[in-house]
Amino acid sequence: MAIYEKNCVVIITGASVDIGRAFANSFASKLNSNSLLILSSRSLEKINHVKEQLKNDFPNVNVATVEWGNKPISPRASDYKGDLQRIAKDKSFDVAIVVHNAVVAGDLSEHVSNFGNNLNKLQFVLNVNLFSILALTTAFVEVFEAVPKKFLVNMTAHSVHVPIPTFGYSSISKAGVEMGLNVLAKENPDVKVLHYDPVLVDTEGTRSLMKDTVNETVRGFFKSFYEENKLLTASDVADNLVKLLAQDSFESGSVVEASDVL
Repeated sequence: MAIYEKNCVVIITGASVDIGRAFANSFASKLNSNSLLILSSRSLEKINHVKEQLKNDFPNVNVATVEWGNKPISPRASDYKGDLQRIAKDKSFDVAIVVHNAVVAGDLSEHVSNFGNNLNKLQFVLNVNLFSILALTTAFVEVFEAVPKKFLVNMTAHSVHVPIPTFGYSSISKAGVEMGLNVLAKENPDVKVLHYDPVLVDTEGTRSLMKDTVNETVRGFFKSFYEENKLLTASDVADNLVKLLAQDSFESGSVVEASDVL
């Protein structure tokens, strides 16, 4: 994979668990010794544990960690920009990649018709799923403006394009992300945007979604994937993304499902 022979900076949010952790492993296995892997989590303790494991498995990889996402107010681009400038200071890169993986599902017991009764819940989901992505994207584009090749990966979901009962919080926020980044792709042709859909993955997060939804039809849909053994592993999803970016054959702004990567 020639792209990873170049000097890359790779930023992964939500990197301490499940798919995010698998992303960290997959990229670390490909990056050269001059590249930089920046991992974020809402828990510095958890993300530093991931860093320790990566350094044991891949001694030559450069890993930096940062705690993002714990502020109760809407995030600002300046917060992310300061961290990125500090971590990447005096380093030069040929490729810059950000994987927007941090996400919250919201209250799966609540219907959209009730959202107006407690907008604080929606505000929290928007802060994590939409505003933080926009703020980090601004920082990413500005800090790595001189990098000739830039990839922006948005972890999307089936619920962005198909209305699924009780998934209103994530659907509203993630749909906004997808359209916003598609506009960015038109405005900034030097930034290649990918909406990457893992579909269903066997993770703790997927099992929690299946358990927490109050809609029996949706719960049955999840169960059928387990019973028919149709779920990918987190490693499958991560390896396929690393391969997809290396191939660089997708159109900017397109949606690609993990299982479709050849």
